[in-house]
Amino acid sequence: MGELPSTSIAAPVAPPPPTEERIEESSENDEQERASEEQVSRDPDDAEALRSLMEAKIKANKLDEVVQVLDRLIELEPEDLEWPLLKANIHSHNGELELTKSEFEAILEKDPLRVEAYHGLVMAASQSGEKLNGMVRRVEGRR
Repeated sequence: MGELPSTSIAAPVAPPPPTEERIEESSENDEQERASEEQVSRDPDDAEALRSLMEAKIKANKLDEVVQVLDRLIELEPEDLEWPLLKANIHSHNGELELTKSEFEAILEKDPLRVEAYHGLVMAASQSGEKLNGMVRRVEGRR
């Protein structure tokens, strides 16, 4: 009989250290977030500063804070349906399926042909294990 092969042990590998590029990007994002927050505190109705703040918070993965900024943008620009769509998608990303569904339903009340809202509802239903028969009938009825 021959020798058994030697065994090896799998040890956890530490994540790579942050690169200079990542540190610089993070620092720039922090600065963008601070500057945007300062501008919003001076002028809470500055939609451009709110957009910039939202982007910085998304990059920093501060999604609960993004929802708060989106609520303010929705107040300022109620005709812009992109903000509620983004808010619903963030709820979906956070696994908040009931909030996701209610946000997409509210969008469909305003715009019954909004394909992105139907897509979001289908994805939320799929994530929650719901049967999609009712959704299919609903979509077919809207044609």
